[in-house]
Amino acid sequence: MRSRLPAIVAFALLAAFAVPAAVGARSGQSVAEAAALMRQEGVRSLIIEPRSEEDPYSIITYSDIVRKVLAEGIDPGETPVENVMTKPVVLIPPTLQVEYIARLFRQTGIGHVPVVDCGKLLGVVSMTDLITEVITEPE
Repeated sequence: MRSRLPAIVAFALLAAFAVPAAVGARSGQSVAEAAALMRQEGVRSLIIEPRSEEDPYSIITYSDIVRKVLAEGIDPGETPVENVMTKPVVLIPPTLQVEYIARLFRQTGIGHVPVVDCGKLLGVVSMTDLITEVITEPE
C-alpha cells in the first residue's frame, strides 16, 4: 500500500526544496548568455522576467537549449531567449501537495515549475528536486 504525505508535510517539503529562482534573464538576451547564467548559478532553468505586470512568466531550460538550438545547429550566441523560451509557463502555489506536482510533471511532460504566491515568484521546483528530496526523505 502506498503512503500519502499529509498536506502539511507536503507543504513543508515544498517550502524546503523550492530552489530560489534565478530571475534576471531577459527575453532579449542571447541563449548563450542564458546558458552562461545557468552555469554560473548552478541551475538548469531560468525564469524570464515579465516585461510588465500583465506579462506572464516565461522559462528557458537546458532541455530547451539542447532541443531547440543545439540539435538544430542554430548559433546560441545569435539566438534570443524569446525564440526558445516557453511562454506562458505553468505556475503552482506554494500550498500544492508534492503528489500533485508529480502528477503535473507526468501529465504535461514539463520538468520545471515556478512557485508563485500572490504574484511573487518564490522559487522553482524541478523533477530532480522531487526525486532528491521526497525519495530521500526519512520515514
